[in-house]
Amino acid sequence: MQTEEFFIGRNKYILKVLMHRKWSSTASMQNNVVTIRLSSRANKAERQKHLDEFREWAIQRIRKNPERYKPPYTREYRNQDVIDIGGEKFALRIDYTKRKSASGNILGNIIRLNIPEAIPEEDRKKHISSVLAKIVAQRRLPRLQNKINLLNNLFFRKELGDIKFKNMSSRWGSCSRHGNITISSRLLLAPDEILEYVCVHELAHLVHFNHSKKYWELVGKVIPDYKERDKWLSKNGEKCVF
Repeated sequence: MQTEEFFIGRNKYILKVLMHRKWSSTASMQNNVVTIRLSSRANKAERQKHLDEFREWAIQRIRKNPERYKPPYTREYRNQDVIDIGGEKFALRIDYTKRKSASGNILGNIIRLNIPEAIPEEDRKKHISSVLAKIVAQRRLPRLQNKINLLNNLFFRKELGDIKFKNMSSRWGSCSRHGNITISSRLLLAPDEILEYVCVHELAHLVHFNHSKKYWELVGKVIPDYKERDKWLSKNGEKCVF
């Protein structure tokens, strides 16, 4: 695989070029990543022609709709940072150690992370975010379980299965037909009323396993201003990342 970077304005984009055995060459885009798959059956000149065409195609798409293809929002944590999670403030302590795996814990209002010093610097942010999301979710899980059980007892009265946080990036929550409810740990960085809305959103699927008119009427009975909360997620959700 060949990888290169290019800039449009101040935004950085990543171009990945792969070879495959199909007859045709293809290209796709997701956020700020352009993936081009060139046919190994084509000769060198044809592959270069396709590469140039797809690169120009990607640039034009980005310029036409920069909001759709802008780089995803990321956070960078530093030692001594203060993090606000649901109105609760924590002091962050990051220690780089000789351990092989990353770990962390919360003691009082201090979050301490142990990050292997052998991890390349460009990968450390991902490990810090992953450990941080995991340990904060563990701390807040009982509160989530109490919230969902209370909402269920008040408005739905359905049988519940497992309730858990998961560091999901493509959705805010999910509900299975067995009553298992999963909430994205990213919502720990959103206001409490937004987390509540997503909990109700998933609980309502225990009554209507769809997004029909009746489903939204049920959500509206529990949260009359759910449309405003949904708008908040659409506008601000990309910044709810660990």
